[in-house]
Amino acid sequence: MAIDEQIAAVQKRMEEMDAPAMPHGMATVIFQQMEREVCDWNRFENRKQIGSYTGLCPSEDTSAQRRFQGSINKHGNPRLRHMLIECVWLLMRWNPDYRGILKWRDKLLEAKLTKASKKKIVVAIARQFAVDWWRVRTGRITPEELGLSMKPLRTISA
Repeated sequence: MAIDEQIAAVQKRMEEMDAPAMPHGMATVIFQQMEREVCDWNRFENRKQIGSYTGLCPSEDTSAQRRFQGSINKHGNPRLRHMLIECVWLLMRWNPDYRGILKWRDKLLEAKLTKASKKKIVVAIARQFAVDWWRVRTGRITPEELGLSMKPLRTISA
């Protein structure tokens, strides 16, 4: 009986909580998985830590007058990296006014764009989205300032 009372109390608190919103196009599964992979967005102090955690930063080889930026270094959380890239493909379709997509729109619409180039652009947008989503989840910025249209998260009822 005591356990049933505790469960009822937790359910009541959950129902009273405001449901978080997510961008149009971001699947509920991706949203939930991202939240579970990161756990606490406040543990990151700056955008560099987010980029490093996702593994979406370009590798670099710099010496004297020479600077070479290669492919992404893939250090970090591979599950989160894959979710962010999938999320960007969805955002491109359902949330085209997002500032990361607007920044790359001209390149994405070029006639001579190869598949490899398009994938590199998507990775760049995913890196930007990871930082922007961190800013949204920690309250540093609103989704509307980023050009994201939001929808409430649907809860599953028993």
